Amino acid sequence: MIPGNIRKTAGGCACVQRIFVVAVLLLLVTKTSQAADVEKNRGNRGWMPFSFAVIGDVPRLGDQGPDAHSSPLKAFLSLVDSINQDSTIAFTIHLGDFKSDLFPCSDQVFRTWKWVCMRFSAPLVYVPGDNEWTDCWKQAAGGFSPEERLQRLRELFFEQGHALGQRGGELAYFSQKNAAGQDEFRQFEENFRWTYNGLLFVVLNVQGSNNNYPDRECAGKRRGDPDEFMKRNRACISFLQDSFSHAASQGLKGMVVAFQGSPPQFERFSHRAGEGFNDLIHCLAHETGKFSRPTLLLHGDTHYFRIDRPLKNEQGRTVKNFTRLETFGLDNSRWIKIKVNQRASALFSFQIVEVSSP
Repeated sequence: MIPGNIRKTAGGCACVQRIFVVAVLLLLVTKTSQAADVEKNRGNRGWMPFSFAVIGDVPRLGDQGPDAHSSPLKAFLSLVDSINQDSTIAFTIHLGDFKSDLFPCSDQVFRTWKWVCMRFSAPLVYVPGDNEWTDCWKQAAGGFSPEERLQRLRELFFEQGHALGQRGGELAYFSQKNAAGQDEFRQFEENFRWTYNGLLFVVLNVQGSNNNYPDRECAGKRRGDPDEFMKRNRACISFLQDSFSHAASQGLKGMVVAFQGSPPQFERFSHRAGEGFNDLIHCLAHETGKFSRPTLLLHGDTHYFRIDRPLKNEQGRTVKNFTRLETFGLDNSRWIKIKVNQRASALFSFQIVEVSSP
């Protein structure tokens, strides 16, 4: 049985790491491999077991100061060191919100984050968060144009076509700007995918705050831009559909989808509070059910750690090959290690690693 929610527990570790293991059994489908995947990365050695790390909503630059001596960044660098010390980690996925929503969205802050990213020894995959662009119109964040800040993020973090980190070049990815039939969406290079040892990983620009859907006024200003939302929403759905088709055609064993925003209610498509996610949830339910192989969603945003199976199909039945993991938030003392083993009874298993205080 998979618990409905698994919340983080209080308590820390004084001097040694403690690892808590959470096992999740996923449906495994035995199917022979089809044609070799053309979107390979160095390090693909067939379908060998591997591990990767997941973090998000940290270090939250601006909560207590922007420099390396501030408490959140100093603690985060200890977390980075903990991940670096684990030689089994193939790469790390950061699920966005590296800064506070009330801290400037300046180029200097973005460059500070890039400097931090380069502290990772293995490749680091950065997923943009709402604090980095959709919330940048706030005066405390600098009063920027969100679309202009998103373009700056593309220039600094995504144009190179590979991951960040000291060995980021080892993880090249295939972005939407290069995908066949995606001419309308070539600007969305922050949507990308890569294949690693029999799994397809997909990153999408899906945001917190209801995915920037223009649904209410905030601080006297109507949040979100309908044109921005509509085009990005269509781009994400188009790339997600294309990625599922690619994974199926290549006979891959499973998929991992990563984005920042937290859909408020997966199982209620018409719930008004989730309008910014409705199309995406419909797409996920349809494509995951058709794919029939294990699919793992990673997201952050609400700072509530959980592993569950919340996705329902149009008939109201649970999509059993879909699992959602939301990472810890505002917590530099823990990271999640995900082990992938195509030959085990569970494709994915999860460990919570606690980090010694700096």
